[in-house]
Parts: sequence; C-alpha cells; structure tokens
Amino acid sequence: MHYKTKKGIFLIVVILLTLFSSCTKQVDYLIENSESIPIIQSIMSPDRLITVYVAQSVGALDNSFKFIADATVLLYSEDVFVDTLKLNSDNKYYSNVYPIAGKRYKIVVETPDGKMLWGETTIPSKPIACNPVVTPNLIYFDQIWFGKLELQINDTSPKPNYYELLIFKFDSVHGNKYTQTSSFYEMDKAVINEGDWGFYPPTIFFSDELFNGTKYDFYCIGGAGGYVKYTPDSIVCCDHQYTSLRNTSYSYYKYRKSYTRHAYNSGMQSDGLLNLISTGNPVDMYSNVHGGLGVIVSYNQIVEKINEKI
Repeated sequence: MHYKTKKGIFLIVVILLTLFSSCTKQVDYLIENSESIPIIQSIMSPDRLITVYVAQSVGALDNSFKFIADATVLLYSEDVFVDTLKLNSDNKYYSNVYPIAGKRYKIVVETPDGKMLWGETTIPSKPIACNPVVTPNLIYFDQIWFGKLELQINDTSPKPNYYELLIFKFDSVHGNKYTQTSSFYEMDKAVINEGDWGFYPPTIFFSDELFNGTKYDFYCIGGAGGYVKYTPDSIVCCDHQYTSLRNTSYSYYKYRKSYTRHAYNSGMQSDGLLNLISTGNPVDMYSNVHGGLGVIVSYNQIVEKINEKI
C-alpha cells in the first residue's frame, strides 16, 4: 500500500479534529498554489460506532478549513458494501456498525465536487488483561511524591505489534475522563526505545520491538498527578484511576508518531499554517488516505482499574 505525507495543512486539521474526538509536497509549494485539499479521518474501535470526519482545507493562505456536510460516505467490510453513513449535528458521519476485531474496513468518500477518497484499516485483536497496580509514595523528588505503575503486556503474536497506553482519572460525578501523561520521573525502556518521549507525546505509544512474542513487565514512575492523589495526611492510591491498554494498527502507530513530532516542532501554540512554519521544523504528517489526506486507523482496548500493589 502506498502511504503519503504532506506538511502543514493536514496538521492544522488534525489538531482541530482531535479537539472534537488526527506524494510529499513542501509547504512553500502549497502556499504558492493555495491548494485546497479534501481530508478524511476515522479512528475505529470495537467499543464505538464507526464515524468519519470529512473536511476541506480552504487554501494554504487561509488558515482555516470547513467540514463538508453533503459528502457521500460509504463503508465496506472485506470489500463488501455495508452502510451509507449519515451526518450528525457534531459534524461527523455516523454508521450503525461496530467494527469487529480481525476484519478489514474501508471508507470511501465522494465530495460534492466529485473528488474520491478512500482509506482502510484492519481492527486489531483485544489486548489480554494486564492487571495494573501502583506502589504509591515510592520516590519523593522536587516536592512531589512519585508512584510506580506496573502492568504486564501479553504480546503473544510473533508478528510486530503496536501499543498505546492511556492513564486517566474518572470523575464519577460528571462522567468525565482526564488523561494524564505529565509529571513522570521514569519511563519504561520500550517507550524510550521509540525515540519519541522527548517530544512530549500526549499518550504513551510504543512497539513490541524489545519484547516481541513474550510477556513483558511494563512500568513507569509518575507523580501525584499521575497515579496517586493527595489527602489531608498522605498520598494514597486513587479509587477512580484507570489504564487503557490499546492494541493499535500500524497506521495508528505511524499517525501518533508523526503527529507527536510535528506538534512538538510547531510549538503546540499554532493558530495556523504561517505560525507552523515559523515556530519549528515541521515533519511530514502521516496519511494513509488515497485521493486526499487523512487517516483511517484503528485500535482495540482493554480498560482496567489501577489497584494498589499489596
């Protein structure tokens, strides 16, 4: 399969789309030609209906984009037509289908001006339970208590696998999740091996390069904002703290890597293409969409409560 990258405009759209839910051409070429580009994005998981964003960049000299409200969005499973997606009020096209692990899904989009885009992904298998535990009050550094999170990854397949780990608090009153990746004292070597940790990724992602086909004991040491909470007299394990271990498609992994580096190099303060150019050295954004830009990617996850280690 041919994968493409393009700088600048795709990053703007990925940042904005992320707030709602992610043939090389140089930025100066896009500015000179004010090219308008169709973009689609779908991140599939068996625990939610398949949805798709469809957008169009206004042009390289105009730092905005618009959602396309009258596109034709079709879903195929193993090349067999399954559904026509319908636009909802949140600017996403919705299917009535929950994707199934092991199946390949293709999104085909026709824009009102006749442009055709498509991309596909195969849904990964669900990870095996990893039983996350925390040892609080392990290290005190710079006026912060750090606890150690441990979990076991059962990487049973001999083929390359790709993972993402989210650590979040759950607000049972308001039903909100708060993902946390800051205040880490020490990170597992599998993550460091990726070479992305210095770019402050919004989530923890890594491959099984160091432990392919084995059971791997993963750990990281985080601060009070990560795995523990303050009480009037001590720091204890949080009752509403969870991990989400995701087995991801290779395309999802590549999307995360390119987005992390591009966002870091652009300063994470971008309000448009011209600011992106001036605030860093952008890297090519990953895209696996044919006929335009975007990502059609997937993951399968297991969510588990973090218990205090006995």
